[in-house]
Amino acid sequence: MPELPEVETVKKVLLSWVKDKKITNAYIYHLGIIEDLTCIKGETILDVTRYGKNLMFVLDNYVLTSHLRMEGKYYYAKKEKGINKDGKINFKYEGKEDLSKIRKHTHVILELDNNDLLLYHDVRKFGKMHLYDKNKFNISLLGVGKEPFDMEVDELFNVLQRKKNPIKEVLLDQSVMSGIGNIYADEICFKCGFLPTKDASSLTKKEVENLIKVARSTLLDAIQDGGSTIKSYHSGNGVDGLFQTKLLVYGRKGEPCSKCGNPITKIKLKGRGTCFCTFCQK
Repeated sequence: MPELPEVETVKKVLLSWVKDKKITNAYIYHLGIIEDLTCIKGETILDVTRYGKNLMFVLDNYVLTSHLRMEGKYYYAKKEKGINKDGKINFKYEGKEDLSKIRKHTHVILELDNNDLLLYHDVRKFGKMHLYDKNKFNISLLGVGKEPFDMEVDELFNVLQRKKNPIKEVLLDQSVMSGIGNIYADEICFKCGFLPTKDASSLTKKEVENLIKVARSTLLDAIQDGGSTIKSYHSGNGVDGLFQTKLLVYGRKGEPCSKCGNPITKIKLKGRGTCFCTFCQK
């Protein structure tokens, strides 16, 4: 699942594609993602923003939110005449991906006033979109906590004091702090020097202060590198995530730890693959 750095990269690419373009039509091919977009016809995309893992298309009168979940992606294509064999409007895509697969798994299309199309592609159909009245929209409607960049030490410390769960599980809880997923949770735990299974309530205020500092720096470094290239992540415009070359524990089971040289261990924690160093993390 794309995390905060990957979604930030997608946001920047989307801005280069659709900012200030008018939506002339909207096509929905899977109602599980969103049921109706009729009212956004004629709306201009004024901005694309992000909070946590959520994208927000800011229109004249509405805010369209988009959560990519496991495998949601956006593509930019040229409209062509007619309907294809899947019953969707025809389009031409000049990227490296298989056009037939893009057509098959494209479930929402926004037609723009320059005859281009913004395609929402989702193999698993787990992604969700919601449409809000712009005058009534606020971040609390997303149901997520603050990002690490906005989190105060005392605020997080007080929350963790009430959590008896492993710290990694709490880091993945978007209602506590938004934007961190499996990749960056492993990296943050390693850099902080504590086991991902460590009881969250046992963290001292100094450890919480360092946790926030490490989370911020890790996410900012990843944003600078365009995120981490993972199977389900597509940023577009030829942008590839480079941060995976800097990952210290995630995906490195059996490889030597960069600090001590001992092999990285991998376990399942609440169903999530979790990598760490048993020597450097306590």
